[in-house]
Amino acid sequence: MQDVAFWKVVSTGSAENNIGSDHRFTIHAELTDGVLDLRLTGRLDSLTAPQLLAEYEAQNASGTVRKVQIDCHALDYISSAGLRVLLILKKGCKEGVSLTGMNDLVSDILNQTGFCELFSCKL
Repeated sequence: MQDVAFWKVVSTGSAENNIGSDHRFTIHAELTDGVLDLRLTGRLDSLTAPQLLAEYEAQNASGTVRKVQIDCHALDYISSAGLRVLLILKKGCKEGVSLTGMNDLVSDILNQTGFCELFSCKL
């Protein structure tokens, strides 16, 4: 055990889903005639992806969501967990999912993973 390094992880702040005050994740949702409009702010990652899934499930409780439109203007980053939730949304929507207003980083991630071919993506 002499050559083994150990890490101790401790919390240094609140347990909110943020990485500093500039990276809070928020979802603004509006359902109109079966079209769910989502505006995402912050980072969509393993900590925040469950929030997006929960919001979709709450909005689609009666099964009326047929299309999801996601405004990504204020989305800073998307991880594999966020991509996984996008796939779940796509599977649940008859008319698919569209993404608009992506910054260069989010756009690069979606292009490199092939997600722009699966979704309607507009810069």
